[in-house]
Amino acid sequence: MRFLSPLILCCVTAVLHAQQTISVPIIASSGSHASNSIKDVDLKAEVNHQSIAIASVTPLAGKPLQYVLLNDQSRSTWWPDGTKQQTEVADQFLEQVVAKGSDIGSLVNFGYNVFIDVQNEKDPLKLSRKLKRNGVGGTKLSDAVVSAGNWLDKQPLNPGHRKVMFLFCDGEDDASESGVSKAIATLQRVAIPIFIIAPSSVEAKTEGEKLRQLSRETGGRVYFLPRVTKQVEFAPH
Repeated sequence: MRFLSPLILCCVTAVLHAQQTISVPIIASSGSHASNSIKDVDLKAEVNHQSIAIASVTPLAGKPLQYVLLNDQSRSTWWPDGTKQQTEVADQFLEQVVAKGSDIGSLVNFGYNVFIDVQNEKDPLKLSRKLKRNGVGGTKLSDAVVSAGNWLDKQPLNPGHRKVMFLFCDGEDDASESGVSKAIATLQRVAIPIFIIAPSSVEAKTEGEKLRQLSRETGGRVYFLPRVTKQVEFAPH
């Protein structure tokens, strides 16, 4: 049984050239190091391909999230054990990362259609119970990201919370009307980063490159899980 290196949710505060500051949530792989070992000098950031200074790195401990979890329920999947494996990883994420009672989450199951099955819920178990675990039909990945991003942007921001999106998928998209470029533009416009969990079987494929582009251009990150992954350990934020 292999484990993914613990993931640490944190927030980078960057100073733009005009002295404007922005805060961007990130996930960093901590390996064997403690979360407080991540320093501003260890990170580099760019805005419009120009380097900017990192002012500080703040772990998100005690910093509530206002998030959307997107779950790909299409029939065709690159996950070795199918949608079942993908949703089991999502279950582990909801259990280990999401803080019950403070983080506010919504669930989007998407395939050929896009559904918001849970809205603004503080109990992550309710999201787990509504995860679609049987693959059906095609998939509109980019359309789902665009719709979820626009929806989350319209939700009133709870005081002290940060808006973020999590995507569990294999990167395949065979039905979207919009492309990855529109998904990127949407999340950039609403300033919501997306973090993606996908199987390593697509890492070297076109699907993997599109996921890297989507996460990179929105301030997030993609994680490709090894084929034999049965259990994942996420460090709580």
